[in-house]
Amino acid sequence: MAGFAPGDPACTGPTGPLPPGRLRLALDLDAVLGFERIRARFGVAGSLYQAAQGDARLSGASADGLAAILASRISLDPAGPCRELKAWMAPLLYLTTPPERGGHFVAGRITGEYAAAGPAVRIRNASYPLDRIAALAATLAGLDGAP
Repeated sequence: MAGFAPGDPACTGPTGPLPPGRLRLALDLDAVLGFERIRARFGVAGSLYQAAQGDARLSGASADGLAAILASRISLDPAGPCRELKAWMAPLLYLTTPPERGGHFVAGRITGEYAAAGPAVRIRNASYPLDRIAALAATLAGLDGAP
């Protein structure tokens, strides 16, 4: 597996190998549950763990895994009742953050990086797995008609 550099939010630069060990991620419930299906279908190695240390895995396949998922929710108000962070909030905050802090909107207009001719639109890293994405899309299309 490879990833883009943390300072490349548009994902247009070169990729490099991921460091060994666990990586911190924020995923929505669909991504956590879908990871197992993707891993099984495409042979992706790895597991989703609840924390940087320990063996508690995030999984929909067991009661312990589901409990770990519920215990790992991101709360908008850690001091109060759990108010979950919604999946659409991260892209919204990312896109409305000022450019000097890594964002991509200026006065309500998207910056050149993401405009139709910008590098994030024109450049696709050569390692982008188009064939595997197409296979996933075909699998999902087949599931749409399943009972």
